[in-house]
Amino acid sequence: MRLLIFFGLILGLSLDTQAQIKPGLSVQIYPAGQIVQASARVWSNERSEATIFAGINRARRQDFGKKDNEEGLGGGIGIDIMRLTGTRPRGLYLGGKLDLWYLNIDWRQVENPCPKGAQCLAPVILRTGETRIFVVQPTVIAGYRLLPVGNSVTVDFSIALGVEINAYTDGDRVGEGVILLGGLALGF
Repeated sequence: MRLLIFFGLILGLSLDTQAQIKPGLSVQIYPAGQIVQASARVWSNERSEATIFAGINRARRQDFGKKDNEEGLGGGIGIDIMRLTGTRPRGLYLGGKLDLWYLNIDWRQVENPCPKGAQCLAPVILRTGETRIFVVQPTVIAGYRLLPVGNSVTVDFSIALGVEINAYTDGDRVGEGVILLGGLALGF
């Protein structure tokens, strides 16, 4: 709920400054999941812009996390700031993004009670559970912008490198760490 209030505040402030809001959609994929977001460009000049996002993060970490199998879903918001490197409204850009996610992660963990290398008749133990996490995800972004229909529609291809930080965990610890994302965004 706090995330939605924060998103609404940013959107409200942008409307107060007479900014031209430009909607958009983006998809990002990473080795352990996918992110789909709706966006609103809330500030821009010829070479820089700020965009806010709200979306869904589908995590399919399998064994990339701390458990043998981690899968989950959740919502979140984000803001990014980018700057075009040239003098045109298209081309290479660099920027940064901060996403905040609230995810429910279902996990399974297989535990062998026997020491490694020892022969043992004890059964393997399967543990399951659910962990709720609040993730802070800062990333740096490099991308390329196309303008296929004049200046009214933008198509961005990007790659982002950052870190997932589980700022709050309710349940057993689950995966966090370095994240690499590939993205496609449309602005209208």
